[in-house]
Amino acid sequence: MQEIFCKTAADFVERLRITHELWGGQPAWDWGFRGQGNADWNLLPSAFRDGTLLSYANATLKAPIKLLGDQHWCEFKLIQHFLYLADRVGLSVPGDAQHFRLPPTTDQRWTSDEWPQEDVLETLAIAQHHGVPTRLLDITHNALIAAFFAADDARDPGKVKGAERFGVWAVDLSMVRQAAALRVMEGGKPRLIHVTAPRAGNSFLHNQDGLFLLDREASRRRKQSGRFETMDEVVDAVAEEMLTHPMEELPYYRPSPASPMVKITAPVALAMDVLDLLDRDFYNRARIMPTHDNVVKTLQFQRSLNDHRRTRSNYQAITYGPKFAVGAAVKTRAGRASSRAAADPTTTKARR
Repeated sequence: MQEIFCKTAADFVERLRITHELWGGQPAWDWGFRGQGNADWNLLPSAFRDGTLLSYANATLKAPIKLLGDQHWCEFKLIQHFLYLADRVGLSVPGDAQHFRLPPTTDQRWTSDEWPQEDVLETLAIAQHHGVPTRLLDITHNALIAAFFAADDARDPGKVKGAERFGVWAVDLSMVRQAAALRVMEGGKPRLIHVTAPRAGNSFLHNQDGLFLLDREASRRRKQSGRFETMDEVVDAVAEEMLTHPMEELPYYRPSPASPMVKITAPVALAMDVLDLLDRDFYNRARIMPTHDNVVKTLQFQRSLNDHRRTRSNYQAITYGPKFAVGAAVKTRAGRASSRAAADPTTTKARR
């Protein structure tokens, strides 16, 4: 995987615009972007990361679990608990069905390397998006949204654990689709797929242009190597397999300078500069995660941004909404009163 090191916030943001030559003229839906506050972190789904709690009832069940069947079972139970509580408080979740509710009649689903099966992917996607650990990896079609998450996390040293750089990873989805099509045409099953979920009833997923990556062979590969492979390892392997075919057999693949995967990074010290530039394009917490609470958080963050702009930025401090100079409204009212008084003869006599 190639890595591009940016020295300025402007260069970092500019390279992430879909019109940059890096993306080879491909449309945004041909790319999946992921931002992380620490560029040294592995690209691993949350259910595979060391120490992730895989139970809402037992604080000792942490990933990765030694027996794959137990790992699968814990992942399923997390989804089941999420669905149960959501339903009890009156929240619907797409894909909720009886196979999540009835007692298991066989353990084949949980011991199979095919976990998770197609009939649970939609529910996994929604659960993952709301913070349940799964083997899906969140990505977005919009690189600037990924940049916001990376820079916003990078502001917190405790969250990124001494990171020196933050970054945005990009996966060529035209390659993912082409590799999947080749596997199917050859009678097999795709290794890497991207998963989507309905956005109409989910404002966060809609505003973040979100989707997910899934390695369908994650469990099988762990049996062979003793560990879960990172997503960049998976992408490299899938691309290498695909490129054993001549280009004329790859009609869906649109190669570009960034293919099959690239990581673009910037120093953590530039996080506020990047957030400043993104804010001017209206990429902020309120837009990306639209709630009334986040509207207020975005307004509160403007104070920090404006302090930064006054001391370090090349741009002026700004605010949302109509712009008036300080005291302008008072001066305007005073001016109107003065004009009325001058036009009123009784007022003139009183002054004399």
